[in-house]
Amino acid sequence: VCAPSNSALDEIVLRILKSGLMDKDGAMYTPSLVRIGVNAHHSVRPVFLDTLVEARLGSDTVCAPSNSALDEIVLRILKSGLMDKDGAMYTPSLVRIGVNAHHSVRPVFLDTLVEARLGSDTC
Repeated sequence: VCAPSNSALDEIVLRILKSGLMDKDGAMYTPSLVRIGVNAHHSVRPVFLDTLVEARLGSDTVCAPSNSALDEIVLRILKSGLMDKDGAMYTPSLVRIGVNAHHSVRPVFLDTLVEARLGSDTC
């Protein structure tokens, strides 16, 4: 769903969460929603991307002082993996969130993943 403002988007999301949508047969259902963007109203926080990521990952997040530093960390993890507590190497699932991702990490960049999931017909 696209809207002209964050407030309008939050209102649409809130109405969908409260009332649901009607399918082609006229049956009401509540779809799975993820509110993406900035400045989400507290009423839609439960479906806000930041809230969902925080709940899912907890402390398993990586921050860096710049986009290029973050991209370097992501690239190294993609190439070499990580070591678990028993010394075994593994490659974790990664999602690069933020802006200006380097082309080398585009496959795990949130925008790329969303476009692939939804198709290119988005706002």
